[in-house]
Amino acid sequence: TLWIYGGAYLRVVGPTIRHGGNAGYPGNPFECTAGGLWVSPNYQAAVSAHDLELTDNVIELVAPSRSDHLGVPMGLSAYVPGVDVHHVRVLRNVFRDNDTINEGSGIAVGALAIAGDVHDFEVSGNTFDDPDTGGVETGGNQGNNLYPRHGVIAGNDFLDSGYDNGTAGVYLQASRDILIERNYFRGNGNSINLQTEPPCGVTSPVITGNVVVRPSVVSTTPAAGATGVPVGIEPVIQFSEAVE
Repeated sequence: TLWIYGGAYLRVVGPTIRHGGNAGYPGNPFECTAGGLWVSPNYQAAVSAHDLELTDNVIELVAPSRSDHLGVPMGLSAYVPGVDVHHVRVLRNVFRDNDTINEGSGIAVGALAIAGDVHDFEVSGNTFDDPDTGGVETGGNQGNNLYPRHGVIAGNDFLDSGYDNGTAGVYLQASRDILIERNYFRGNGNSINLQTEPPCGVTSPVITGNVVVRPSVVSTTPAAGATGVPVGIEPVIQFSEAVE
Protein backbone atom coordinates (compact mmCIF):
# COMPACT_ATOMS: atom_id res chain seq x y z
CA THR A 1 0.00 0.00 0.00
CA LEU A 2 1.13 3.54 -0.83
CA TRP A 3 -0.36 6.23 1.41
CA ILE A 4 0.03 9.96 0.77
CA TYR A 5 -0.65 11.52 4.15
CA GLY A 6 -0.90 15.30 3.85
CA GLY A 7 1.34 15.53 0.78
CA ALA A 8 1.39 18.35 -1.76
CA TYR A 9 2.81 18.98 -5.25
CA LEU A 10 3.53 15.30 -5.86
CA ARG A 11 3.19 12.92 -8.83
CA VAL A 12 2.87 9.16 -8.50
CA VAL A 13 3.65 7.67 -11.91
CA GLY A 14 3.89 4.08 -13.02
CA PRO A 15 4.02 1.62 -10.11
CA THR A 16 2.03 -1.60 -10.04
CA ILE A 17 0.30 -2.23 -6.72
CA ARG A 18 -0.88 -5.81 -6.33
CA HIS A 19 -2.49 -7.84 -3.53
CA GLY A 20 -2.83 -4.83 -1.21
CA GLY A 21 -4.48 -5.32 2.17
CA ASN A 22 -5.23 -2.55 4.66
CA ALA A 23 -3.33 0.56 5.70
CA GLY A 24 -3.72 3.30 8.28
CA TYR A 25 -3.14 3.74 11.95
CA PRO A 26 -5.14 2.21 14.79
CA GLY A 27 -8.27 4.05 15.81
CA ASN A 28 -8.85 5.86 12.53
CA PRO A 29 -11.91 4.29 10.89
CA PHE A 30 -11.43 6.04 7.56
CA GLU A 31 -7.82 5.37 6.62
CA CYS A 32 -7.81 1.80 7.95
CA THR A 33 -9.47 0.76 4.70
CA ALA A 34 -6.90 1.37 2.00
CA GLY A 35 -5.50 -1.54 0.07
CA GLY A 36 -3.81 0.16 -2.88
CA LEU A 37 -3.11 3.89 -3.17
CA TRP A 38 -4.62 6.27 -0.64
CA VAL A 39 -4.63 10.07 -0.23
CA SER A 40 -5.73 11.88 2.94
CA PRO A 41 -4.83 14.93 5.04
CA ASN A 42 -2.34 14.62 7.86
CA TYR A 43 -4.89 14.87 10.63
CA GLN A 44 -2.42 15.11 13.53
CA ALA A 45 -0.53 18.02 11.95
CA ALA A 46 -3.69 19.58 10.41
CA VAL A 47 -2.15 19.59 6.92
CA SER A 48 -4.30 19.16 3.82
CA ALA A 49 -3.35 17.04 0.81
CA HIS A 50 -3.41 18.96 -2.47
CA ASP A 51 -2.01 19.44 -5.97
CA LEU A 52 -1.41 15.75 -6.63
CA GLU A 53 -1.34 13.65 -9.80
CA LEU A 54 -1.82 9.86 -9.81
CA THR A 55 -0.95 8.72 -13.33
CA ASP A 56 -0.35 5.52 -15.30
CA ASN A 57 -0.49 3.21 -12.29
CA VAL A 58 -1.81 -0.37 -12.25
CA ILE A 59 -3.77 -1.47 -9.19
CA GLU A 60 -4.95 -5.05 -9.22
CA LEU A 61 -6.07 -7.94 -7.04
CA VAL A 62 -6.62 -5.71 -4.00
CA ALA A 63 -8.90 -7.32 -1.41
CA PRO A 64 -9.72 -6.96 2.30
CA SER A 65 -7.11 -8.51 4.60
CA ARG A 66 -9.29 -8.27 7.73
CA SER A 67 -12.90 -9.19 8.32
CA ASP A 68 -13.73 -5.71 9.70
CA HIS A 69 -12.15 -3.64 6.94
CA LEU A 70 -12.49 -3.00 3.25
CA GLY A 71 -9.85 -3.33 0.58
CA VAL A 72 -10.00 -0.10 -1.41
CA PRO A 73 -7.80 -0.06 -4.54
CA MET A 74 -7.58 3.77 -4.54
CA GLY A 75 -9.09 6.34 -2.23
CA LEU A 76 -9.24 10.10 -1.67
CA SER A 77 -10.77 11.03 1.68
CA ALA A 78 -11.01 13.82 4.25
CA TYR A 79 -13.40 13.51 7.18
CA VAL A 80 -12.11 15.99 9.79
CA PRO A 81 -13.22 19.66 9.54
CA GLY A 82 -10.45 22.11 8.75
CA VAL A 83 -8.37 19.88 6.48
CA ASP A 84 -9.25 18.59 3.02
CA VAL A 85 -8.05 16.96 -0.18
CA HIS A 86 -8.14 19.19 -3.24
CA HIS A 87 -6.80 19.60 -6.75
CA VAL A 88 -6.08 15.91 -7.42
CA ARG A 89 -5.88 14.39 -10.90
CA VAL A 90 -6.39 10.62 -11.36
CA LEU A 91 -5.29 9.92 -14.93
CA ARG A 92 -4.82 6.80 -17.10
CA ASN A 93 -4.69 4.28 -14.27
CA VAL A 94 -5.76 0.64 -14.70
CA PHE A 95 -7.89 -0.97 -11.98
CA ARG A 96 -8.09 -4.72 -12.60
CA ASP A 97 -9.78 -7.65 -10.82
CA ASN A 98 -10.16 -5.93 -7.46
CA ASP A 99 -12.36 -7.49 -4.75
CA THR A 100 -13.99 -4.45 -3.18
CA ILE A 101 -16.48 -6.22 -0.95
CA ASN A 102 -15.81 -7.41 2.59
CA GLU A 103 -17.53 -10.75 2.94
CA GLY A 104 -17.45 -10.54 6.74
CA SER A 105 -19.29 -7.24 7.05
CA GLY A 106 -21.07 -7.17 3.69
CA ILE A 107 -19.78 -3.62 3.13
CA ALA A 108 -18.63 -2.72 -0.36
CA VAL A 109 -17.10 0.30 -2.05
CA GLY A 110 -16.00 1.26 -5.56
CA ALA A 111 -12.53 0.72 -6.98
CA LEU A 112 -11.90 4.47 -6.67
CA ALA A 113 -13.53 5.85 -3.52
CA ILE A 114 -13.80 9.65 -3.17
CA ALA A 115 -15.13 10.46 0.28
CA GLY A 116 -15.69 13.49 2.47
CA ASP A 117 -14.19 16.95 1.94
CA VAL A 118 -12.61 16.31 -1.46
CA HIS A 119 -12.97 19.00 -4.11
CA ASP A 120 -11.59 20.15 -7.46
CA PHE A 121 -10.71 16.66 -8.67
CA GLU A 122 -10.44 15.04 -12.09
CA VAL A 123 -10.84 11.35 -12.95
CA SER A 124 -9.99 10.89 -16.64
CA GLY A 125 -8.75 8.21 -19.00
CA ASN A 126 -8.82 5.36 -16.47
CA THR A 127 -9.89 1.74 -17.04
CA PHE A 128 -11.99 -0.03 -14.41
CA ASP A 129 -11.88 -3.70 -15.39
CA ASP A 130 -14.02 -6.13 -13.39
CA PRO A 131 -14.13 -4.59 -9.89
CA ASP A 132 -16.65 -6.54 -7.82
CA THR A 133 -18.82 -3.62 -6.74
CA GLY A 134 -18.33 -0.67 -9.06
CA GLY A 135 -15.91 1.77 -10.60
CA VAL A 136 -15.95 5.30 -9.14
CA GLU A 137 -17.88 5.93 -5.93
CA THR A 138 -18.24 9.33 -4.25
CA GLY A 139 -19.88 10.04 -0.92
CA GLY A 140 -19.85 12.30 2.08
CA ASN A 141 -21.76 14.07 4.84
CA GLN A 142 -20.59 11.79 7.62
CA GLY A 143 -21.97 14.07 10.34
CA ASN A 144 -19.79 17.09 9.47
CA ASN A 145 -21.37 18.28 6.21
CA LEU A 146 -18.23 17.25 4.31
CA TYR A 147 -18.84 16.00 0.80
CA PRO A 148 -17.17 15.66 -2.63
CA ARG A 149 -17.73 18.54 -5.04
CA HIS A 150 -16.40 20.31 -8.12
CA GLY A 151 -15.26 17.12 -9.86
CA VAL A 152 -14.95 15.80 -13.40
CA ILE A 153 -15.32 12.11 -14.36
CA ALA A 154 -14.55 11.90 -18.07
CA GLY A 155 -13.21 9.57 -20.73
CA ASN A 156 -13.03 6.45 -18.55
CA ASP A 157 -13.86 2.82 -19.43
CA PHE A 158 -16.12 0.96 -16.97
CA LEU A 159 -16.10 -2.76 -17.80
CA ASP A 160 -18.10 -5.41 -15.92
CA SER A 161 -18.17 -3.33 -12.74
CA GLY A 162 -20.92 -4.12 -10.32
CA TYR A 163 -23.35 -6.57 -11.84
CA ASP A 164 -26.42 -6.12 -9.63
CA ASN A 165 -28.80 -3.19 -9.43
CA GLY A 166 -27.21 -1.81 -6.27
CA THR A 167 -23.88 -0.99 -7.92
CA ALA A 168 -22.79 0.98 -10.94
CA GLY A 169 -19.91 2.14 -13.06
CA VAL A 170 -20.28 5.60 -11.47
CA TYR A 171 -22.06 5.82 -8.12
CA LEU A 172 -22.63 9.25 -6.52
CA GLN A 173 -24.16 9.90 -3.11
CA ALA A 174 -24.05 13.12 -1.05
CA SER A 175 -22.02 14.82 -3.80
CA ARG A 176 -22.49 18.05 -5.73
CA ASP A 177 -21.27 19.89 -8.81
CA ILE A 178 -19.98 16.88 -10.74
CA LEU A 179 -19.53 16.65 -14.52
CA ILE A 180 -19.74 13.15 -16.07
CA GLU A 181 -18.98 12.91 -19.80
CA ARG A 182 -17.46 10.83 -22.61
CA ASN A 183 -17.27 7.60 -20.58
CA TYR A 184 -17.69 4.09 -21.95
CA PHE A 185 -19.86 1.61 -20.02
CA ARG A 186 -20.08 -2.13 -20.73
CA GLY A 187 -21.58 -4.89 -18.63
CA ASN A 188 -22.37 -2.89 -15.49
CA GLY A 189 -25.40 -3.24 -13.20
CA ASN A 190 -26.18 0.41 -13.88
CA SER A 191 -24.04 2.86 -15.77
CA ILE A 192 -24.58 5.84 -13.45
CA ASN A 193 -26.43 5.80 -10.13
CA LEU A 194 -27.27 9.01 -8.23
CA GLN A 195 -28.39 8.59 -4.60
CA THR A 196 -28.82 10.19 -1.23
CA GLU A 197 -27.76 7.86 1.59
CA PRO A 198 -27.97 9.71 4.93
CA PRO A 199 -25.55 8.23 7.49
CA CYS A 200 -26.73 7.29 10.95
CA GLY A 201 -27.49 10.35 13.09
CA VAL A 202 -27.58 12.83 10.20
CA THR A 203 -31.02 14.41 9.86
CA SER A 204 -30.22 16.83 7.00
CA PRO A 205 -28.10 14.97 4.49
CA VAL A 206 -26.45 16.64 1.54
CA ILE A 207 -28.64 16.01 -1.49
CA THR A 208 -26.82 14.82 -4.57
CA GLY A 209 -27.32 17.56 -7.13
CA ASN A 210 -25.91 19.88 -9.77
CA VAL A 211 -24.70 16.78 -11.62
CA VAL A 212 -24.26 17.24 -15.38
CA VAL A 213 -24.19 14.11 -17.56
CA ARG A 214 -23.08 14.56 -21.16
CA PRO A 215 -22.96 11.95 -23.94
CA SER A 216 -21.35 8.62 -23.08
CA VAL A 217 -21.35 5.23 -24.82
CA VAL A 218 -23.29 2.37 -23.23
CA SER A 219 -22.87 -1.17 -24.53
CA THR A 220 -25.73 -3.67 -24.34
CA THR A 221 -23.36 -6.48 -23.31
CA PRO A 222 -24.56 -7.81 -19.92
CA ALA A 223 -22.20 -8.41 -17.04
CA ALA A 224 -21.11 -11.99 -16.43
CA GLY A 225 -23.43 -13.55 -13.87
CA ALA A 226 -25.80 -10.62 -13.93
CA THR A 227 -29.17 -11.33 -12.33
CA GLY A 228 -30.77 -7.97 -13.17
CA VAL A 229 -31.58 -6.35 -16.50
CA PRO A 230 -28.43 -5.79 -18.58
CA VAL A 231 -27.08 -2.30 -19.14
CA GLY A 232 -28.46 -0.68 -22.26
CA ILE A 233 -31.99 -1.90 -21.51
CA GLU A 234 -32.16 -0.21 -18.14
CA PRO A 235 -31.91 3.58 -18.03
CA VAL A 236 -28.35 4.85 -18.30
CA ILE A 237 -28.91 6.87 -15.14
CA GLN A 238 -30.80 5.52 -12.14
CA PHE A 239 -32.24 8.02 -9.66
CA SER A 240 -32.62 6.06 -6.44
CA GLU A 241 -33.67 9.15 -4.47
CA ALA A 242 -35.02 12.57 -5.37
CA VAL A 243 -32.26 14.54 -7.09
CA GLU A 244 -32.33 18.31 -7.34
